[in-house]
Amino acid sequence: MKAPLRTKVLLGLAVPLALFAVIAGLTWYLQSTGTHRPLTPSERAVLVTAKDLFAMSSQPELYMQAEDSGEREDLLDGSATLTAEYQSEKPPMYVVSQVALEPSERAAKLTWQSLSIGGFMGIAVESKDVVLVNRDDLYAWGDESKSQLLTIDGKPVGHFLVIRKGTRVFMAIFSGVFFDEAAPLAALLTPKLEAMERLP
Repeated sequence: MKAPLRTKVLLGLAVPLALFAVIAGLTWYLQSTGTHRPLTPSERAVLVTAKDLFAMSSQPELYMQAEDSGEREDLLDGSATLTAEYQSEKPPMYVVSQVALEPSERAAKLTWQSLSIGGFMGIAVESKDVVLVNRDDLYAWGDESKSQLLTIDGKPVGHFLVIRKGTRVFMAIFSGVFFDEAAPLAALLTPKLEAMERLP
């Protein structure tokens, strides 16, 4: 390789790597300087929780036993993230739900894209047996949405959803309960999303 060409290639690689380093550093700084606190009842109401899923499952008696972890993180850029998570082995259930409150619609679009890709990659890494099947016919809402079934050996085991409305982004991944019809999934999600719109 001639020197000028090698220099061009190295410069071509250096610019995106430097940009990545700057973004990674900024992300780390924002997260390390963020504040954390427990969720308020109105904030928890916008997230899909284990109690919500147990209440709609064939084992509603487990409703009172389910305790989700949950917190709100506020960052210096004006964004905030609400998160709740739950996992149990008996009965097998996993749920993580998140709402991102972004300072601009552009930031929300980037968050929607990153959650769409990051959630998919996380599921793929966690379990090679899980296959995601696009099912936007089961639920669509807001400005951008993605609805997928989690399947193992062709059988549904849960859902992956990412939804954006304006500057707010909703994400939920859950397994152990699934909906193969639109009406019960709408009964679960629509009140959450409408409550998300009302958050200050």
